[in-house]
Order: sequence, then structure tokens, then C-alpha cells
Amino acid sequence: MLTTTFPLFLICAAVQDVLVRRIANGFILVLAASFIAAALAAGMPWNVVGLHAATGAGILLAGFVIFAFGLFGGGDAKLLAAAALWLGPPALAAFLMVTVAVGAILAMAVLGWSLIVLDGEIRGSRLMGRLGAFKPDVPYGFAIAAGALMAYPHSWWAALPH
Repeated sequence: MLTTTFPLFLICAAVQDVLVRRIANGFILVLAASFIAAALAAGMPWNVVGLHAATGAGILLAGFVIFAFGLFGGGDAKLLAAAALWLGPPALAAFLMVTVAVGAILAMAVLGWSLIVLDGEIRGSRLMGRLGAFKPDVPYGFAIAAGALMAYPHSWWAALPH
């Protein structure tokens, strides 16, 4: 049960972001709180809990810097931090690399689709003016969930008996 909690939450977050382009704060709080409950239930050593907490806090800070530059939403920053909290230092590099790669592919796909859909509008107006105001809505929660799911086998949780 402990090893399925995090992946199920990630899948729910990805679906929520794809469908409504928003990740609820309450959902992220439950995800973070469930880490504490799971860590206690699994007997995670306190020093490891501290490392996971520091990882989550560091990623939250970095996520809000990225949010401040308008590169993704606040819900994405918080989901990124909650996932980092669960994954901890051993899986962090894999998590971030896969998240960036999937996010880039997703952003290019959304951009391509948006340009196809807006083709008729763009043809009838000044192209540069239309493209300058264009910013497609990318559900980065999907990329974050994909990165976390791919990195999960490298985390502390993977060593638990199933």
C-alpha cells in the first residue's frame, strides 16, 4: 500500500492538470502530508526524512523562482516540490531530467497543436502581432508526474518489500 500511494497521487494530479489546467492546493497538501504518514509507517530513518524535507523545500524555492519568471504555474511549482519530497536526493536528478524532457516535448506538442488550430485566425491578421501575444497553456503537471513516476524506482521507497 505504501509503495502505491505516491504513484496514484501523481496520476490523479496529471489527470487533474490535463483536464482543468489546475492542481488544487488541497490535493498537494494531502500529497505532502501522506509522505509524512508513509515515512513514519515505513520506518524511514529521521535523517532520511530530513534529507527528503530539505530536497522538497529546495525544489519549492526553485519552483517559485521559475513561477516568478512565468515559465509555469504555482500549482506546478508546488507539485514539483511535493514530488521531490517523496523522491528525495537519490532520485532527484532522474526526476528533474525526465520532467524537463517530457515538459519540452509536451510544450512543443501543445504549441504545434495551438498553431494548427489558430491558423485561420493568424492568416486573417498581422502575424507578428498575433504570435507576440500567443502563449499556449501547457499542463506541466503531466510532465512532473511522468518524471516522478520514472524516477520512483531510484528512490528510497523502491527498496521496501512489496
